[in-house]
Amino acid sequence: MPNITTTGTYSSSTDGFEFLTPLRETRVLLFSSGTLPTTLEVQYIDDTGVARTLEGGTITTLPTSLLLWPFNRPLQIKVTGGTPNFNVCEG
Repeated sequence: MPNITTTGTYSSSTDGFEFLTPLRETRVLLFSSGTLPTTLEVQYIDDTGVARTLEGGTITTLPTSLLLWPFNRPLQIKVTGGTPNFNVCEG
């Protein structure tokens, strides 16, 4: 379960975040413990290469989970502002 302690963008190419790769199956992202940043968004990359926030992808409380229906797009977690310190994993 990766721990996020710095702002930035985390993708499947970030060590420990391989679970953000595109999959054609239902899955759940779990966010737990710690402190939220100013903004925490789960995004996908559209066909033109633009990052777009998933519906329900703005995380405002911990712990929480995000159900992802079969969605074959690259995902990323964008963390901005504040001092983040929380865990995230695929459940």
